[in-house]
Amino acid sequence: MENNLTHNDAAPKLDKKDLRTLFFRSLNLQGAFNFERMQGLGFCWAMLPIINKLYKSKDDRAAAYKRHLTFFNTNAWTSGIIFGIVASMEERLANRQSSIDEESIQAVKGGLMGPLAGIGDSLFFTALRPIIAGISVSMALAGNFLAPIFFIVTMNIIHFWIQWQGISSGYKLSNKFLEKMEGMEIQKWMEAATVVGLMVLGALVASWLKIQTPLVYTMQKATISVQEMLDGILPKALPLLATLLVYKSVKKGINANIIMVVMIVIGMVLGSLGIIM
Repeated sequence: MENNLTHNDAAPKLDKKDLRTLFFRSLNLQGAFNFERMQGLGFCWAMLPIINKLYKSKDDRAAAYKRHLTFFNTNAWTSGIIFGIVASMEERLANRQSSIDEESIQAVKGGLMGPLAGIGDSLFFTALRPIIAGISVSMALAGNFLAPIFFIVTMNIIHFWIQWQGISSGYKLSNKFLEKMEGMEIQKWMEAATVVGLMVLGALVASWLKIQTPLVYTMQKATISVQEMLDGILPKALPLLATLLVYKSVKKGINANIIMVVMIVIGMVLGSLGIIM
């Protein structure tokens, strides 16, 4: 796909000052979190100085704003890698280097955010945070007033270090990453990203979405649980059905806020009737 950049002089190169600005702004990734585009607004806000420096045309800037206002959601601690790579890709696109286009930028964002979310959640929130919290609790039980300070300072030092290393390394190593990507068909990357994303989504649906039915019926003096019957056919069948219905609605272009309201109403009605719990 060819890019549609307005013809202008070569765009400026990014420097360490730009990366530092990106680092500080990326810490607010979830500052405008919403249930329609998740961290999309925060991602675009962090990228604003980069976009404004690279693109001189209002049309080019508007196009960049739009592509970074799309849905985005990953672990905030591992987002630095994506920020660094995307910043490098935007720089290449602005300077018309290689075959970088808008589609490839979106493909990289979509392909990395799922796996990095799983890594970040498992490594930092499931493992690191409980360990540091346990040490802090032990300090507090021993009467050490520095316990909460230890927790806050330690967690933030680790967070800031990981975020900065992610941005700087992502930006520096993106050349090798992009060279490998350019040697393959972008469609293969997008298909691989889709598969990984669906795997992560399936795991989240099975783990977090709790929908069960307490309905039972009697057949020849035997009481049969509908939930047990469904589990025997396909475990987590109801969460899967709800997810597929939401997905179908989104594909039809129905507003996410409307979908949420309808889900709340349906849940309240079915819950009050004792059909689901």
